[in-house]
Amino acid sequence: MLRTALLCFIVGLLIVIAGLAVVDSSQSKGGKASGESWSYQDMRVVKGLPRQAGKATAIQFDAAGQAIVEVSARQALMEDLPLLHLDFKERSDVLAMIVSWRSAATGERLQYRRIGVSPGRSFWLNMASEQSWTGAASTLAVIFLGPPGGSVVLESMEILPAVFPYSMYPTLADWATFVPWQHSSINSHIGASSIATTTLPVLAIAVILLAAVLVYLVAALVLKERLRFQWSVVGVIFLLSWIVLDFFWQGRLLRQAELTRETFAGKSPAEKRQAGGDRELYNLITAVHDAVDASDASDAARVLVSSASDYNGMRGAYYLYPKNVFWQRHAKILPDPKYLHSGDYVLLLQPSSVIYDTQNSYLRYGAMSRLKVKLLLSSDLGSLYQVI
Repeated sequence: MLRTALLCFIVGLLIVIAGLAVVDSSQSKGGKASGESWSYQDMRVVKGLPRQAGKATAIQFDAAGQAIVEVSARQALMEDLPLLHLDFKERSDVLAMIVSWRSAATGERLQYRRIGVSPGRSFWLNMASEQSWTGAASTLAVIFLGPPGGSVVLESMEILPAVFPYSMYPTLADWATFVPWQHSSINSHIGASSIATTTLPVLAIAVILLAAVLVYLVAALVLKERLRFQWSVVGVIFLLSWIVLDFFWQGRLLRQAELTRETFAGKSPAEKRQAGGDRELYNLITAVHDAVDASDASDAARVLVSSASDYNGMRGAYYLYPKNVFWQRHAKILPDPKYLHSGDYVLLLQPSSVIYDTQNSYLRYGAMSRLKVKLLLSSDLGSLYQVI
């Protein structure tokens, strides 16, 4: 049963790949272009500290966390070579990249595309969606962004035509590219580094699953004397599809676990907050704690938190405990002024619908609500006031 299911899955996969090759060859516009490639010897390091690392160039990020590599193109038409491929010798400290280019169509004006992903050993990018990726190429550069003192080891760079099998690589790379967890990661996982990817892995695996089941049905009809149809075989094909789909997720999960360990292991609770994504918010709330304690040593002092951002409001209220905190989710403004009294504190976290009138020293919100306050501290992320 397992052998039959595995064989049908492999045949279904080959059928889907063959179909993609046929469709790609019929739609390809740049099939005659041979592509351009540059080894480590052809690269110019514009920014960063370079050194040779075997058959690769190792570049240390500068104090601003940047390393820039530039190459000279051989006047190839960029629209015929939309696939950009970077080959790294080892896993790098790159957190994001910016691709810049100049062509006969763009003149002296540089064009940019930012990619907010951390690449692995090999990185593919389809530039066909960029309208300015056209004309005879003159220069091509990649700006690597990462921690100051970090490094990237680049072996080669190339631009290739969107023909089979090259046309598959950007999609496969998009499925496998690691993207650190963000706020939305708790709610969903699309299986790719960007929602704009050509094909999501769930859809691709669903097509392969359907093809494999059809292969099994045809085989059972043609070889009905030797192969009896069993629903359990269909179930095993489904399980194999699930395992292949889960393979990409498990790879990202292991990489995220490694990143989390590197970021937080061995640190105190305060140091972990400084290392996390809430560091700026945590620093502001720490200053709010100090300001409230300096004015009122009692934890009974009321601190009202207001923000148009649910995340900032909830996290801000959480960090303020064990203070006597008021936070109302989905309420973009403060309660009616009649419920507030002198000595209360108001923390406005950006973005906020409450406006501070600097000339008259009051908060204005709602239709006619005005609250007389004095400013205690202010930053780009938020401000603390005390009701007079």
